[in-house]
Amino acid sequence: MCQDQKINDTDNQAVLLAEYNAAQSSAQHHDQLVWTVTSIV
Repeated sequence: MCQDQKINDTDNQAVLLAEYNAAQSSAQHHDQLVWTVTSIV
């Protein structure tokens, strides 16, 4: 049972890391878009 818990923790960390990376990418895209629009105006 401990082995299963260790695998689940590892999977959970991988999912959280993927979600964090996606959020970072989205935030960077939004920031770049805002600066692009601001520089045009």
